[in-house]
Amino acid sequence: MREEYDLKLTSMQGELKKLHAAKREHAKLMRNQTHYETQLQTLQRDLADLKKMKVRLTQTYIQTYIQIDRQTHRHIDRHTYIHTDRQTHREGKEYEREKRNTKRQTDTLRDM
Repeated sequence: MREEYDLKLTSMQGELKKLHAAKREHAKLMRNQTHYETQLQTLQRDLADLKKMKVRLTQTYIQTYIQIDRQTHRHIDRHTYIHTDRQTHREGKEYEREKRNTKRQTDTLRDM
């Protein structure tokens, strides 16, 4: 009976050691889980911030692109206007020159 008692006591002490080891392992896993959850929340916040920053940068890029596009079109329109105005001015001079030449030719033909 004493041997049986010692055997059960040894068996129970072994189980108790296993339970303590399992308890320590569980506590370690819980600490790690808490750490990982905190890290996950931090990364999710960072991701949300990066998405907001991406939206702001995209909007800024689009606004800048539109502004540059408008300036380019203003420059092109102004240049086209100046070019067209110069061309019209040249065409007017050429028309006047041709008109004078035809008048001279008709005057010289009459004089003959």
